Amino acid sequence: TVIADPPFDDPDADIILRSSDDIEFRASKLYLSKASQFFSGMFELPQGPASNDQEMCDGVPVVPMPEPASVVKHFLQCCYPHASTGNITFDDVLSVSGLLEAARKYGVDGVEAIVRLAVGGNTALLQNQPFEVYALAVHNKWEAEAKAAARRLL
Repeated sequence: TVIADPPFDDPDADIILRSSDDIEFRASKLYLSKASQFFSGMFELPQGPASNDQEMCDGVPVVPMPEPASVVKHFLQCCYPHASTGNITFDDVLSVSGLLEAARKYGVDGVEAIVRLAVGGNTALLQNQPFEVYALAVHNKWEAEAKAAARRLL
């Protein structure tokens, strides 16, 4: 197992999210519970005595995630306070749709606005994957992004 890059390598983390491709993201329960309805509910549940079912790493609980590292990284970036600054970038449309799906699944509000800002300002993504951006934009009813991608297709 590999530990993620900063800021998700925090030795003081109180939760570890392990991606489907075995990357460990050392995170903060506080940030996750403030951003995500799912994690807030999970952390509010009474914690009984440690069970043999709960995987631990250095005394920190490990939560296996079905998403790959690229999606978990973007998901956590949206949960952390700096997310609204718009410094989230995507290399491909698959990461974008994976993040949107994870945000909906884990109940994180505001991710769509962050993603739209990132996609709309990503000329490389529009240039390299215009059809995929168009399909994503139409699916999510993002008119401006769909028009920008359609212009690239002509």
